[in-house]
Amino acid sequence: MNRPGEWSIQQLARITGTTSRTLRHYGSLGLLEPSRIGANGYRFYDQAALARLQRILLLRELGLGLAAIAADYGRAHAAGLAPDSPEVREITRRHYEWVAAGWQGRRPGADEFAGLAQMYVADPRFAANYDRHGEGTASFVSDAMLAFALDL
Repeated sequence: MNRPGEWSIQQLARITGTTSRTLRHYGSLGLLEPSRIGANGYRFYDQAALARLQRILLLRELGLGLAAIAADYGRAHAAGLAPDSPEVREITRRHYEWVAAGWQGRRPGADEFAGLAQMYVADPRFAANYDRHGEGTASFVSDAMLAFALDL
């Protein structure tokens, strides 16, 4: 049963014009976690999750999605660019802006961005997302993010 100010996965999908499958996909990527899961296994989302989803959908609509950023990292890695090269720093800046857009109204600091970089190689789900663009891309992304974090 819905509590005031929350929606089931089906309701949220309907009011935002997306699908419950897309919402589950965002959850598996760690982008949109449900605010609670009912005893029946149903996912429920609150106002904060709705705002986060709206930012994700806006970024996707603008073409600034993580998939495009991951592909750019993969191309840079395949081209042999250094993680701290100007070209890769620009990709990492876009990545940082993408992360910041979903960071609950504030920008991640150096330690937070570096922690995210380490998670990309430590968590096999994140590593697989990047390594599908070429073996070693997750480590390359992490190195690029660590270099970028030094200037935050």
